Amino acid sequence: GDELWIYYRGSNQDHDNIIDPAANGKLMTGIGRAVLRLDGFVSADADHTGGQITTPPLTFQGKHLELNVDTSGGGSVFVELLDQDGQPIAGFSRHETVPVNGNSVRMPVHWNSDISQLAGKLIRIRFLMRECKLYAFQFVN
Repeated sequence: GDELWIYYRGSNQDHDNIIDPAANGKLMTGIGRAVLRLDGFVSADADHTGGQITTPPLTFQGKHLELNVDTSGGGSVFVELLDQDGQPIAGFSRHETVPVNGNSVRMPVHWNSDISQLAGKLIRIRFLMRECKLYAFQFVN
C-alpha cells in the first residue's frame, strides 16, 4: 500500500521502572499504531519563498519518473533533467515540464519529450519547489 504501519507498545512506566505518580501506582499499558506515508520518514521542504535540490549525477532505467510529494498547500514542483555538467537537456528543461501539484506517493512527472531516451545515460535531476514536501523519487516502467 501507500502507508507504513508501525506497531508499538507504550506504558506509563519509564525506563527506570518508575510508574507515573498520577496513575496512583497502577501500571497501564497499551498497543498503538503509527501511520506514515510510504517513504515518509523525512522530506525536503520548501516554503512560499521556494527552494531547489539538484541530485548528483546518476543513471536510471525506466520509462517514467514518479515523485512522492505533497504540494497540497497550493505549491508546485518543476522538474528538469540536466546533463552531467548541470546544463538543462533539450526537451527536459523547467520550461518544458508540466508543474507537479497534489499529494501522492506516485505522482507522475511529464515533459513533451520521452524520458526513456535518457535511460542508462548520466544525468542530474533538479527539483524547483514552492510550498512543497518532497519525500522521494523513482523511475518506473
